[in-house]
Formats: sequence, C-alpha cells, structure tokens
Amino acid sequence: MNLLAPKSVEDIILSLLQHGERKTTELLMEVGEMRPNTTKQGFYAALRKLRAQEIAIVYKGVASLHTTWIGEMRDKIASIAQAYTLKPDAFDIFSLKEKESLSYTCYTPQQLDSFWGHIQTLIMHTTAPREPIFTIDPHYWLYIARRKTELRCLEEIHRSGRQFLIIVNKDAKLDRAIKRDFVGDNSVQYHIEKVSGKNSRYVSIIGNYVIDVTLDPAIADRIEKIYAKHENVNPNLVHELQSLLEIRSRSKIKISRNRARAAKFRSSMSQYFYIVR
Repeated sequence: MNLLAPKSVEDIILSLLQHGERKTTELLMEVGEMRPNTTKQGFYAALRKLRAQEIAIVYKGVASLHTTWIGEMRDKIASIAQAYTLKPDAFDIFSLKEKESLSYTCYTPQQLDSFWGHIQTLIMHTTAPREPIFTIDPHYWLYIARRKTELRCLEEIHRSGRQFLIIVNKDAKLDRAIKRDFVGDNSVQYHIEKVSGKNSRYVSIIGNYVIDVTLDPAIADRIEKIYAKHENVNPNLVHELQSLLEIRSRSKIKISRNRARAAKFRSSMSQYFYIVR
C-alpha cells in the first residue's frame, strides 16, 4: 500500500477516500483520470477487495474508508512516531552534553538528506515548541531534486507550530526564481544573503543543537555548474539534480549541542526574518 505515490487501483481509491466519502460513480471517474487504463470491471474488483479487507465500505452507492481501519492506521502511525521521534537514546543525540558532538558519514546525497531530515525531526520533537528552525544553504537544491520529500518536511515543521527560516548564501538566478515560492508565507521564509564562501557547507540550528553538514566537494561543484546553466525550474534541471542523488560520495553530518554557538547563529540570522513570538 502506497498512499504517497499511489499506482495500483486500490491505492488510488484509498488516496481519494482520504479526503472524504465519494459516490462510486464519481470515484470511478476520478480513478480513470489518475489511471486512464483502468476498466470499470477492474475498478469494482479493487473496491470489492478493499471491502473484503474491511478497509472501505460501500452503502447506497457511496464509498468511504472503514472507521475501524482508520483507527488501526492512526494507532500504527502513533506507534511509529513514538518509536522514531520520542526515543530518548536514538543515535545517542540526546545523551550529548554541552559542547559534545557526534559525526556520521553518508555515502550518497539521498542517504544524507534522509538522515538529515530524520535527525532534524528527532530534535524538533524534543526541543521547546515554537522554536524556529534556522538553516543556511549554499543553494536550496534539495527543494528541487526531492520536492515531495522537502514539502512533507516543511509541512511537519508547520504542524509543530514552528517557522522554517532559510538563508541561501549564493545569488544565482535560480536561487531568486525559487524564492518566489515562499513569498507571503511567514511560516517558511527564504532570504538570500552572503554568509559563507563554501559551496559544500550547510548548517541547521534547532534549539541548542547545531547540525553541520559538509556535502562531498565533487557533488557541491556539480551543483554549482548545474545552477550556472539554468535560470528557472524545468524538467531538465530536475533531472540533472536528481541524477546526483544516488552518486557514491562521502558527505559528513555533525550534530553538536552548543548553547552559545546556536545562540550566535540565531542572533546573526534573526535580522533577516520576521519571527513570530
């Protein structure tokens, strides 16, 4: 079952029913729009399968998700969240004392981004609520290469009641083009400012934690070349950036607990943003 990227008829039906009950005739049309080769027979066979599994119910021509299944899924998700976001000894991050740090090596940019996002979520769920997340990136290229993943991450930050405040320290035309996506949204603010000369250095600050990321220099140089070629987001750009994700490389991620350093970053960066108190 894949509700984030549904492919089978069953998955598409479930993804549509997430938003509320549907007449089966309407549901058939919507499934057909998302999966044009779906036959009427195939649609109703998939619906019968979901009914047999007590995932969906149909009454008087209206389909909806089974409340028992919704409850089971809610409990499973809550259990996963408890294990992954509240586990006190996860990666030993929360055993760090003041000015202590842990370092890890990641061997592809995709592995780095996944691990980085996971660490950020762990810390976010154990720091003071409404504490903004500050980030410094040479380019916010992962927003292009892994857009769905980044949007889910931003939504998670928004649900936590926090702001995501990012400084991009380059000023390519593509950096300015992306900025338009974040105009008028105080929860996600994007500012371009020269604050570091290294194209491989990324920093995130959450509470008293500082996450330092050093992208493999060869990957960082390739990103610079790609950014120099493009002025706006387009399919070729997306393909070029996505092609970097699985390249074998060595990137470093360091998690530090350092109250003074985190406060210094916040102080220097806050001037560029409207911070909701």
